[in-house]
Amino acid sequence: MQPYVNLYRDPTFERAYNTLGEDPLLTGTLAARFVRGAQSQNVMAQAKHLVAYEGGDDAEVDEQTLHEIYLSPFADVSRAGVASIMCAYNRINGVYACDSDSLLNGILRGEDGFAGFITSDWGAAHGAEFIVHGMDMEQPGTGPSAYFALGPEPDEPAMTAEETAELQDTMAKGVPEEQRFPLPTLPDAGAPSPARRSKNLGEALALGTVRDADLDLAVAHVLGQMERFGWLDRSPGHQVRALAIADNARSVQRLAERGAVLLKNDGVLPLRATDGSSLALIGPGALQTFAIVTGEEQSYGRAGRQIGAWQALRAQGVKGVQLAVGGDMTGEPMPKQAFASLARSDEHGQASFPEDQIDFTRKSGRALPVGTRTRWDGTLMIPVDGDYDIDLQLLGATGKFSIDGRKVGDMGWWGGHGDIVLPTATTSCRRPMDSTMCAVWSP
Repeated sequence: MQPYVNLYRDPTFERAYNTLGEDPLLTGTLAARFVRGAQSQNVMAQAKHLVAYEGGDDAEVDEQTLHEIYLSPFADVSRAGVASIMCAYNRINGVYACDSDSLLNGILRGEDGFAGFITSDWGAAHGAEFIVHGMDMEQPGTGPSAYFALGPEPDEPAMTAEETAELQDTMAKGVPEEQRFPLPTLPDAGAPSPARRSKNLGEALALGTVRDADLDLAVAHVLGQMERFGWLDRSPGHQVRALAIADNARSVQRLAERGAVLLKNDGVLPLRATDGSSLALIGPGALQTFAIVTGEEQSYGRAGRQIGAWQALRAQGVKGVQLAVGGDMTGEPMPKQAFASLARSDEHGQASFPEDQIDFTRKSGRALPVGTRTRWDGTLMIPVDGDYDIDLQLLGATGKFSIDGRKVGDMGWWGGHGDIVLPTATTSCRRPMDSTMCAVWSP
């Protein structure tokens, strides 16, 4: 779902890294070109998040500012023929973006000529009646969870209790794409029908707050784009081609160099090979190749091509750089003698067999095959009293870490978002303890 055309308004906003900048003209120009390029490859583009989704719950914006700043990029992608637009979590002047008739039908479809379909963000639809005001499709998400207010239809399979618990746990963490904006309070059964928020479309149709004509219009918006892209005649398809990795890398480097800003240079740069003895790299990132965060929706490129600051200096011939790593956040695989017992089993608890270490990496030559689901159970023996960091480190995978049946570490989340999960999720512990799926430690 791209392009992301919200503006860079607050550097502390969790999604600020997604933006194309703070200039609505530049953002709209870049986004429109992206739309034309992507859709020329028979791929539907979906611009998001409409609108003023820059970190606030209820954005109070006057009409001129709303049109000239926040809506401007959406007008550009509409003129570029974008297939879909996603409406945002937040309110605009007190009205949910996905429930705003004046925004979705009046401005987007009326003034801007948008002809595609409008999809809600995850959990941004708080009632079936949203479809009356311009929202055509709810982002997937079903079951008894209150976060998806349209709810399951009678013929729709409900999520399992475990799936529901996982989803609610994920939403409670407030990851960037799932904002925890408060849900509206449903009025009691005696309230007038127009004010009621129905639990699902079936109830809304029975109450008359949604009509068949409303559904027909929403379906027409979706099917119209499917017909436009030829998907009613054939299944969506996109040929996978080998990537031009080296060419892409040169483009990325060129963009990074042109985008860098040096505020002041008193003859320090460029570095010479003899300058190393006066340089110091300080902190846990001194020798780290990856940033110490989870992927969320960010992309960190190809693991095999990652180069840290120290490696880059060495490659340029700069030697003698001083290192002050501080806390070692990489650690080492837990030694075999640390486990009193350790057993591995598949996802069904079958084929359990003894294990001596949890170190399944390419470096160790024991990387697990794609699609593997496995579990380790064991007793970890802490040799000396004290504080330990136990890190669950995974790349391109998800996992959980539990002590005495209590989950204390979780890499990745229910449903997956294409994340690359990076070191490190850490929990501090003391002996004695039992542990599951421990990977590395550093006392």
